[in-house]
Amino acid sequence: MSLKYELTFQDYHHFIGYHGRRRRIIEACFFGLFFVAATLAFGSDMKELAYLIPIGILLSIVLYALAMLVRYIKAKRAYDSNKLIQKVQEIQFSERGIKVDTENGHSLIEWDDIYKVTESHRMFAVFTSRLQGVVIPKRLVDADRLRDIFKANMEPKKVKRLG
Repeated sequence: MSLKYELTFQDYHHFIGYHGRRRRIIEACFFGLFFVAATLAFGSDMKELAYLIPIGILLSIVLYALAMLVRYIKAKRAYDSNKLIQKVQEIQFSERGIKVDTENGHSLIEWDDIYKVTESHRMFAVFTSRLQGVVIPKRLVDADRLRDIFKANMEPKKVKRLG
């Protein structure tokens, strides 16, 4: 199986979003804890809580939305400044591993050298380390066939399906 494609900003943004999901969960918890702490510090009267709770929820939503906007802007700047990820890539799957060809070079990622493969609703991400990997958009492949290739060549604990 082989494919040739250019990574779009939408593909990159989805990958960054997946990659930072733990941080976003921590941020949401922080905003919630901040709200609870502020409520306890400034008013524990039940009458005050009746109007503080909606304000706190609204403030948490606004802060979270701002964090998401900042993430989007950072991802856009990173994508626009990195010309290498915008170039055409050709990926071939073989018994030895995954061969990745670009204008700038060629590499073979052997199956044993893959840290993990994750699957989301829009992509497969083949990680060569905790923070680096190759993004394969699902719109370009037969997902069932690619899933079978990963299962046949990798340890089950290294292949994760997220939905």
